[in-house]
Formats: sequence, structure tokens, C-alpha cells
Amino acid sequence: GSFYFTGTQRDYWSETGKSREFQFGYANRFKKINYNFSVAQYRQNGNETRFYLHFTVPLALFDNSAYFSASSSMTREHYQQTQVSLSGTAGTNNQLNYAFTGTNSTGGEHMASVNLHYRARYAALSGSYSESGQYRQLGLGAQGSIVALPWHVVVGNSIGDTYSVIKAPKAENYIVNGDSIIVTNQQGLALTASVAPYRRNMFTLSQTPESIGAEVLNNVAYAVPYRGSVTKVDYETDSRTAFLLKAQLSNGQALPFGTEVLSVT
Repeated sequence: GSFYFTGTQRDYWSETGKSREFQFGYANRFKKINYNFSVAQYRQNGNETRFYLHFTVPLALFDNSAYFSASSSMTREHYQQTQVSLSGTAGTNNQLNYAFTGTNSTGGEHMASVNLHYRARYAALSGSYSESGQYRQLGLGAQGSIVALPWHVVVGNSIGDTYSVIKAPKAENYIVNGDSIIVTNQQGLALTASVAPYRRNMFTLSQTPESIGAEVLNNVAYAVPYRGSVTKVDYETDSRTAFLLKAQLSNGQALPFGTEVLSVT
């Protein structure tokens, strides 16, 4: 485990006096459980001592990783607050992020909230709901990007100020930079906003069992975009179709190695 100590002093322009905060804590891990205990003292118009306890437990839900965490705080005189949460990812490609949170505070104040974020192929969708004894709140959101090219329109699920358009003619369902949510469409186009301007960016295309249409001859390309630009990254493809024939003689034996096959006509 590890011990830590922090101290803070604040001065205010419009007020006299100072505020000081000192915190001493201990953090450790028991098997897979991480826990933290700390004591803090606040000095401003009197002294107040607070105690904090926090722990996190890793779980496995929906065949993905998840975390359950809880934290509680109290003073010498009374209990203050406890918060529990469950968060993690779901989906074959971890495209869904979720978080459920519940809070109990002094005086019987309760609050519960749910947050969801889903990365679809052409948009990122989000939703949230929270409720307490004083309010209810619902939020919905969606974001994405559309880039128009000559004779084509490309759609992406993220936004930014610098984009790259991947162009691998006729190579469909190739993964871009290892992100299984960003794949090329039927024309071999894909849009990504994960670009660093004024730097040499490397782009890779990975084949999947669903990849059809054409073969990418060199799956690595580079580009150095400037901020605010839309850069096209070209790949060379081969759209010829390869056939695998299992031929044999009339008696069922395999053809000798190097057999020459000629057209009947």
C-alpha cells in the first residue's frame, strides 16, 4: 500500500483570512479490490474533520469488464454522503458505455442517475436520466459528421476540426486503425476524426471476415494534415476475383503437381 499527504492554502482577494486543508490517506489493494481511506481537516472560521472511504471492485457483465464502486464521507459529528455506482462497457466491440449511480445524503436526500453512450457506425448516441426528491432530468444527444466528396458522401460517428477520408476503392468492411466501429463502406470510403494536425499520421486497414469487393495491396498509408482540413488517404486495391478450384482426374486422384490446364475450346 501507499500513504499520501496533501496540503492546500487559499487566500481570497475580497475577503480577509485564509482557508487551509490537510489530507492524509492510505491506498492499497486486496486481491482485485482497490480501496482508499483518508482523513481531511478544513480550517476556515473553525475546524472540521472529515473521513472518506472509497473502494472499487472489478466485475464481468455482458462478457465485458465492469466496475462497482462505493464511497462514503462523514465528519466527527454526523454522516454526510454515500455514493455507489456501476459502470462498464457492453457489445461485441465495446460500443456501449453505461453508468448507474445512486447517492444518499444527510437529511434523506436521494439521487439516482443513468448515463448511456452508444457508438454506432454513422453516429454516436447518448442518453441520461437523473432524479432526486427535487427534480427530474432527461437528456438525449447525437453527434456525427458528414463530408461531401465528388460523387460521394461520407458519414462518421465523431466530430472534430480535422478529418481524414480513407479511400480504398471497392474494398468494403475494412477496419480503420483497429477501431472496429469505423469501417469502409461499399465504395471503400470511411471518415475518421482521430487525426493529429501537423503530424505524420499513420492509417491502417485491417481485413475482416466480412471484407468483400477488393483486396487492399498495401494496408498502411500516411498523411500530414493541417488543422481544419479534410485529407484524403488513398490505398491501392485489386478488385479482381480469385477462384480456388479443386480439380481431380476421372478416377478421383489429385492432379500431378504442375499440371497444365487448357480450355476445351
